[in-house]
Amino acid sequence: VGDAKTCFGANGIVQWTQTTTTVEMIIALPRETTMKDIKIELTDSHFKLWTSWTGCVETLSGALSRRVKSSESTWTFERHSGELHVILAKDNDDTVFQSIFERGQGAKSHVEILSDFVHADEPYEDSDDLSIECKTLLEELKLRHASVVRGHTSIDDDHDFKVTVCFNENV
Repeated sequence: VGDAKTCFGANGIVQWTQTTTTVEMIIALPRETTMKDIKIELTDSHFKLWTSWTGCVETLSGALSRRVKSSESTWTFERHSGELHVILAKDNDDTVFQSIFERGQGAKSHVEILSDFVHADEPYEDSDDLSIECKTLLEELKLRHASVVRGHTSIDDDHDFKVTVCFNENV
């Protein structure tokens, strides 16, 4: 399978994303792999992948960086594509994974994490139902985003750039 540097990332065999409630790993395995070749051990704090040809896959096994609900987590293997899909249910919806494992394998930057949440297909409140404070904050974020897009400022240079979640007390 390889080491952590070649395992994760755009050209690696493991891609992962997250939503507010789950973390999904897609692991590319050899096409000749069958269900009998795969074994997964999952607890609320550890994940371990075994294959018939390597035994324990060390780069994809170990203590998780955050707790999950193992009883609500699932995995499937798509034989035609050789992809193993692992969906880890987050223990707390407010939890953000910067990496899957405690050792930091596959760590993502803040921009990559934000991108995961932006592209997550999750229901959201209609902006008309947000509080005045949330609408004001949203407008400020839109203006800052526009400034970044135009090249007038950089997220890296703007130490005041914050991502904040607003809750509508009326909902």
